[in-house]
Amino acid sequence: MSLLIPLIITGLAGPVSVVESPSNEIKVVAEELNKSLPKKIDDRTVLLGIEQQEQMLIYHVEVTGDLLDGVDLKRFHDETKNTLEKRMCKDKSLQYFVENNINIEFKYTGSNGMPLSSIPIDLRSCQFQQ
Repeated sequence: MSLLIPLIITGLAGPVSVVESPSNEIKVVAEELNKSLPKKIDDRTVLLGIEQQEQMLIYHVEVTGDLLDGVDLKRFHDETKNTLEKRMCKDKSLQYFVENNINIEFKYTGSNGMPLSSIPIDLRSCQFQQ
């Protein structure tokens, strides 16, 4: 099972205005990104929205019913977390998040709205290449 969730942090339309803190900056980023959501990620997932809570960005993702048939939720959590961390650790722009203590979490729900998994991503373990 491979869920490749592209992180759509880069590519904002226009420059971000001057802000006082990283918390305010990620609020602006979340607001800008939410303008283009919901967005289909692949045949099985849709990014519904991005929420900012203090120093955290929370990505709300819906998983379609066909993926859920017979899926072990622990396996889903573990494999998805592994895929997300590998992909995100390759993105050098996310080093800003580490330097500013910004956390990322993905919250997955089924198409029926029932929670499936909350997956915090620890970017501090990434070895970002210079």
